[in-house]
Amino acid sequence: MTVRSREEIRTDILRLGREAYGPAHTARAEALAAEAEATGDRSLLIKALDRLVSAYSFSSEGPKMLVPFSRMLRMWDERPDDFDSGDVHDLHWKFKWVNGDAIRHPDVPLASIEGLLADMRRRYRLAGHSERPVHSQEFELAWYLGDTERAERARSAMLLADRDRMADCRACEVRDLGKWEAERHRDEAAVDVWAPVLDGTSSCLHEPHYVLSYSLLPLVRLGRADRARGNHLRGYRLVRSVEALTEAVASHLEFCALTGNEPRGLEILAEQSQRWEQHGDLVMLMEWAACVALLMRRVAELGHGERPVPGPKGREWTCEALLEHARSEALAVADRFDRRNGSTVVSERVRARMDAEPLLEELPLGLGGPALRAPRVPVPPVPAAPAADPAAQLAEARRLSGAGHPAAPQAWRRAERAFASAGAEPSPGERAEIAEGAAVGLPPEPGTAELLEEAAGLYEQAGDPGGAVSARARAVLVRAAAGERDGVRARMDGLCAEAERLHAAGAATDEQAVAVPLFRGRLRLALLGEEQDPAQAAADLDADLERLAEAAGGLPAGPAVRARIADIAELRGRLAAPFDPEAALLLFTDAAEGHREAGREARAAADAVLIARLHLERGEPQAAEAAARAVHGDPERVVLLGPEDRAELPYLLGRALMEQGGSAEEAGALFLECMSLHVRAGGTGASAQMELGRSLMARERFADAATTLEDVLPNLGPEYGEAAPVQVRVWLAHCHRRLGEPKAAAEQFALAADATGDWPDRRQHAELAHEAAGALNAAGLHAEAVRAYRRAMEVWREVGDAAMVVRALRACAWALSAAEGPEAAEQVMDEALRVNEAAAAEAGEGEARDALRAELGQTHMQRARLSLERTDGLPDADVDSPEQYAVNVAASEEALGRCGAAAEVFAALGPAAERDRLGAEHMAARMELALHRFADAAGRAGRMRAAVRALPAEEAPPGLLEECDAIAEAARTGSPAPARVDGADGA
Repeated sequence: MTVRSREEIRTDILRLGREAYGPAHTARAEALAAEAEATGDRSLLIKALDRLVSAYSFSSEGPKMLVPFSRMLRMWDERPDDFDSGDVHDLHWKFKWVNGDAIRHPDVPLASIEGLLADMRRRYRLAGHSERPVHSQEFELAWYLGDTERAERARSAMLLADRDRMADCRACEVRDLGKWEAERHRDEAAVDVWAPVLDGTSSCLHEPHYVLSYSLLPLVRLGRADRARGNHLRGYRLVRSVEALTEAVASHLEFCALTGNEPRGLEILAEQSQRWEQHGDLVMLMEWAACVALLMRRVAELGHGERPVPGPKGREWTCEALLEHARSEALAVADRFDRRNGSTVVSERVRARMDAEPLLEELPLGLGGPALRAPRVPVPPVPAAPAADPAAQLAEARRLSGAGHPAAPQAWRRAERAFASAGAEPSPGERAEIAEGAAVGLPPEPGTAELLEEAAGLYEQAGDPGGAVSARARAVLVRAAAGERDGVRARMDGLCAEAERLHAAGAATDEQAVAVPLFRGRLRLALLGEEQDPAQAAADLDADLERLAEAAGGLPAGPAVRARIADIAELRGRLAAPFDPEAALLLFTDAAEGHREAGREARAAADAVLIARLHLERGEPQAAEAAARAVHGDPERVVLLGPEDRAELPYLLGRALMEQGGSAEEAGALFLECMSLHVRAGGTGASAQMELGRSLMARERFADAATTLEDVLPNLGPEYGEAAPVQVRVWLAHCHRRLGEPKAAAEQFALAADATGDWPDRRQHAELAHEAAGALNAAGLHAEAVRAYRRAMEVWREVGDAAMVVRALRACAWALSAAEGPEAAEQVMDEALRVNEAAAAEAGEGEARDALRAELGQTHMQRARLSLERTDGLPDADVDSPEQYAVNVAASEEALGRCGAAAEVFAALGPAAERDRLGAEHMAARMELALHRFADAAGRAGRMRAAVRALPAEEAPPGLLEECDAIAEAARTGSPAPARVDGADGA
């Protein structure tokens, strides 16, 4: 084995301090400590032990720090001169860590912990430090032991003591003080204490991570669901991959279990299986197991005790089995602490946490995932008929069906049960009504069609052939909706002919005579896409429906017939919507009025949804909002909607608000409502989830938006089209960029670009490839950015956008400068100049030429800035070597020439480019100062001053007049001002 020098080991210790904590970091710290000890250099060993203490503290093995820290204390007591000032500071600072971690180790006797605290107090007094950290440690110990009086005394003493450089950071203090209030059920006080961390005023390595997790349940109890939701989405992103933050992850599990988000809890459980292996810190394991037990209890209570769930490695787990394991594990660890402490405080806390009851039935998070509860669709309250009275139940079901009420199918089932309970036999006609009414609420499956055909047979037995034909027509519609095609058109045509014959003979009602051809119209609309000429087929269908409406208008105008005429108008509106939206809007409006006149308020509410949707599609968000609000804001109307319309309504209203730039907060709540309704019904609500992500971005809640958008991606199947996942990835990339995660942004832009690679619209592919390159550059991956810019450049050439080719070349040059140096970059920037000049020359006259000339000015300016990348500052013959002086002078000359060229280009463009011209002149004047051309600089500054004063005040570049004065003064005194060079724009 090669023995390394002390300096090599020292360098690695320093380098390790800049690396992320985790198992690899800890292993490296242990190895370096062993190497340092082998050298016999006590000073080096102190550094290594100090690094090892930090590594253990920020891992799941915190209690291990006791050994290296105790050794550091012995070394200090033996030879304090071996410690430099930084070592002395770290020794006293980490006393706090060791005290806290000793509490978390049940094998450390309580007397030893009290001894550590006393030793800390003694050493802090000897060193002249404030005792604030000592009181803080006593507060933590007393709190842990359940000694409330001692904890309050220590807390008060801590707050009264001076804050010096040994005090915990404000964020950590705030975390603990707020948690103390929350555990005392003083939620408002807790949230107030946490405010500096929650609002971003105070932060540190582990905050706001813990505070976000601790704040979840207090916020729920205070009724601040939106803040709790946001803190969960943002907070879990921060802690999900940090080994040392298991307790915070456990708090997120607890939140899910107590707010109706058990599916989200199961997702977290699956993602965090490694938490079971953290036996180095038993408090982490105990808290994790307790919150897993709580989650499993809630899942079991929802009827999923036998559901497979993720658990510790080595076996398969069901919910019930993991509940038993997690509960016993948590209590076993708690018992070890209680035996050490001589109390039952820890076990009582753990039991209380595992036995907690839900705070809310559901707090929508805006995340997809399967529901664990049975689907629930709200239905409007209806007066209950006497349960044991079949006749009353039957009358109620008929009334609700006649009104088109969504509760009608349930009413027919109640009627059926009422007959069975009374031991009565319904007549064939009643049995037919019950079968047909119940079938109307069922999904379009072959079994539903069979139930309708059974009803038809019963109608015939009852001597109602019109009812039989109508039921059979419904059955054909259901079979077609279930995918059946053979003979459905012919059967429906035959049924229409039969209905017409029966009506002529007086054997079918007016409503039945209209309903059957209406059903045929619905069938034809459903099969329109299979026609050879869909447009002609649509025109033929509309003409037939118009004739049907005219014929129905000639019948006696009872409610049932009026309702069918309104149904025809609605069907014609659906037919017209893709071809003639304006006509469709009029038809939907007629349908809504007709349904209201016929007493079919439920159908009128559904028509309002159609109207809102069409307004939105027509780019009329204000009208869409009005139509949607008329129903959504009316509790008596909104409950009349069927499940699909009920879920779509808040989506349409939210979209309408977003399109108008309205309240993103209200829109977000509406999208959450939509998602909740979809998930309850067994769906995902992916479209609403996309819009929720967009609304969160509009509110600048980028962490929440990123979590929401990441969650929706797997749910965007083929039915959402190719564009939806691309749009989500673009939004997600923007979120990552705003969160300071450029590498993640680059990944999403690149995935979006790949997805659009074969799209006919090459511009979109080029834009995404360009964005990906920019994000790679921002992430410091300059070589990868160069390759990405070159790919984007080729696509821009395909598109024929010369300006974007130039921008890609310029950005590529800057990335290349960072990757390889300015010399290689200058060649690319010179290529940008050549391409730009050629494109401007070929553009002729007009706006296109002016735009390319403006780009040329910018390219000259960027070439000027790039020239200065070769310098080490202003030319200074007294300081620079002869070679460097020559380089600095040549670069400054080059920059000056490029600025002059840019100024000429901008001047030729007139007033529209005046600000750009002044920017070029300003940099040129700075270069003249740098080159000691003081007269030239003074003259240029004077011309600039006159030009700025000639501009309207609102158009004058801020601060430029002052800059002109500064340049003139520097020229007068003969002192070169430092050249102010702005960074590349990356465009």
